[in-house]
Amino acid sequence: MSVSKLSRRALGALAATSLLVGLLPTAATAATPEPRDITKFACPSGEVPDPGFSDDENTTAEHKASIACVVWYELAAGRTTTTYAPGDAVNRGQMATFIGNLLVKGGVTLSDNPPDAFADDDNTQHEKRINQLAELGVVEGDREGKYNAGFPVTRAQMASFLNR
Repeated sequence: MSVSKLSRRALGALAATSLLVGLLPTAATAATPEPRDITKFACPSGEVPDPGFSDDENTTAEHKASIACVVWYELAAGRTTTTYAPGDAVNRGQMATFIGNLLVKGGVTLSDNPPDAFADDDNTQHEKRINQLAELGVVEGDREGKYNAGFPVTRAQMASFLNR
């Protein structure tokens, strides 16, 4: 399905918001006495298999459920078949892959052969997703035209990724 830029933004924002709501801790407020937890709908208890990671013993139940959800939907994968590295930071290349996977799961068609947007990501694991998202205007390079795939993603950059 080919979609306009506005439709891609709306779909991306909806999909990303849904995912983030399920992954971030929620707090009850006076207006909403029950916490909102999209994982109850997107990843119903008992239907999402445990991915079997051996390094999540110090992870809260809420985060374990969220990790299982993103792995089940193939938005992210473990570092290995038995480890997830829940305490590791995320870099710009990984963020591009997560967002690209989310868009695909949401029905957005990404180019099979996008133009090469950045010279500094050539032959990296995340190059295709980076180029696909650059083609859509979701990711941008720095002032020198580099993507810097290995650099960590700040919370501000994460917001920009999701807003584009």
